[in-house]
Amino acid sequence: MNEIKEVRFAHAEDEAPIRSLIETMLPRIFKGYNVKLDQADNGLTLVRLASENQYDGLITDNNMEGGDGVDALEQIRSLGINTPALFTSGRVDQDLRDRVMRISNVYMLNKPFDLLDLSNKIKEVWP
Repeated sequence: MNEIKEVRFAHAEDEAPIRSLIETMLPRIFKGYNVKLDQADNGLTLVRLASENQYDGLITDNNMEGGDGVDALEQIRSLGINTPALFTSGRVDQDLRDRVMRISNVYMLNKPFDLLDLSNKIKEVWP
C-alpha cells in the first residue's frame, strides 16, 4: 500500500487574498502530497506556530500588524529552528535585504509576484 507523504507549512500574511492564493497553490505544487497549512496573519503568531509544531517550510510576508516577518524569522532562528523559509515583501530596500540574507536558510521573493514566480521559487526551495 502506498502511503501519501505529508508536507507541512506555516504561512504568515496579513492580506487574505494572498493567504488564499498560497492555500490554493501549495497542493498544486506538491501534487501527490497531503499538504497541511497553518495560516497566521502576523509574525508573532508565526513564531508561536513554529515553536509548537514541526514544519517542512515557512512562508512569511514582512509588513504585518502584530509583528513583521523578518523579526519573526530572527526569533524563530534564535529558538534553534532552522526550517527553510520563503520571505516575501513588496518593500525591500538594501538594509532589509541585507538583514534577511543574514538569517540562515531564507529565500526571498519580491512582491508583486505571479503564480509562475511563486511556483518556481517554492520548487527551488523545496525540490
